[in-house]
This record gives sequence, C-alpha cells and structure tokens, in this order.
Amino acid sequence: MVFAGLLLTGGALGDRLGNRRVFCTGVAVFTVSSAACALARDAPALVAPMMAAGFGTSFALTGTTTTVMAAAPPGCSGTASALFNTARQIGSAAGVALGGTLLATAADQGRCLCLSMAAGALAYLTAAALALRCVPRKS
Repeated sequence: MVFAGLLLTGGALGDRLGNRRVFCTGVAVFTVSSAACALARDAPALVAPMMAAGFGTSFALTGTTTTVMAAAPPGCSGTASALFNTARQIGSAAGVALGGTLLATAADQGRCLCLSMAAGALAYLTAAALALRCVPRKS
C-alpha cells in the first residue's frame, strides 16, 4: 500500500519536475542506503537504510518507466513496455542469483554482504551518472 502511494507520488513529481530528477533522486537515496547497509555492523542498523532503499526504488522505477514509455513511438508502446520489463526482470534475476551465490559460498557472510551492498551502491551511482548524461531534463 505504501509502495503504491510512493509510485503515485513519484509519477506526480515526474510530471512536475521531470523524470530525470525523480530518477536521480531515487537512485541517490538508494545509493546512500546501500552504502549505509554496507557499513552496518548489526541487523537493527539495517532497518532505516532498507526502508530508504524502498523509497528510492519506487522513485527510480517510476522515473525509468515513464522515460522509456515516453520515448517509444505511439504504435510501439506495447513492444517498448515488454522490452523494458524483460530487461528489468533479467537484470533482477541475474542480480539475485549472483548475490545469492556469492553469499551462500562465502566464508565470511557479513563481509560478503557488505561488499555486495557497496558494489550495488557503485552500480546505482553509475546509473545516476548515465541518467544525467542521457535522459532529457524534462521529458
């Protein structure tokens, strides 16, 4: 319920401020929360960063989806939606599989989790840099 509300809020902000800003804000929040998770030393310290990650994800997802769909020609919206969601699902599945495999086979799971969260933070920071370069200011 809360996630749906954040998606609606992200969509409204995208209309007002532009999808690039909404996406970059979401990615920045997720990057900071991933870095905080990487630095956490116990489970209770993960609560706030994981909640922030959900907030960041909802904004990043809204901005990305709207940007992709706005860039598609009118007659190709179904194809654009299918390609976008296929790429998103493949990326998510590959990330979960890789992260799960590394975590399951690691001798020190705490350190492995910290390293994977740090790698995620760097990946999201790269995504933000690409969005700033490639996504129009107001789409």
